[in-house]
Amino acid sequence: MKELFLTISSILFMMNPELKDLLGEPVEGLYANFKSNTDKIYEIDGLNGDFFGWKYDMVYVATDDDGFIESATIYHQELMNHYFYYTLVDNYGNPSNILVIDELLSREEDEVDNQNISDSNFSMKEGNFEDKPTYIIWNKMDYEIFILLNRENNKTSITFRKPTKEL
Repeated sequence: MKELFLTISSILFMMNPELKDLLGEPVEGLYANFKSNTDKIYEIDGLNGDFFGWKYDMVYVATDDDGFIESATIYHQELMNHYFYYTLVDNYGNPSNILVIDELLSREEDEVDNQNISDSNFSMKEGNFEDKPTYIIWNKMDYEIFILLNRENNKTSITFRKPTKEL
């Protein structure tokens, strides 16, 4: 009976994917391909979803030690634009935080395997969408939406996760 429920819930998710609905669900039965044993990260291939006009065909989920989903992430190969941002505001309300880079605190560079690696630490401050934010966060009652705008690589990640106590 458990297998039947997991299969039915998997089919329903594939027909109408709502990322927040994955939170707390068991990863087994979602046709997940195991990606990383250490971090408990799974790829769920072939979902072909549409998140307010942004198409995706794969969802990454992170689980707790018992295999229950704690977060679900999709990636988009563009930065979030004004239209998409205001679509999210219309659906989820104003974000709880919009964080922009304030100042560079430290930067370390190293060469590893003939590649230059840098590690930078920044202080953040509240801003608005026009300030070119790095993070946009919605704190909802049962979940959070955490958006990372990677301006260096022109990509956006959107993560739905269980509420956390701190950023």
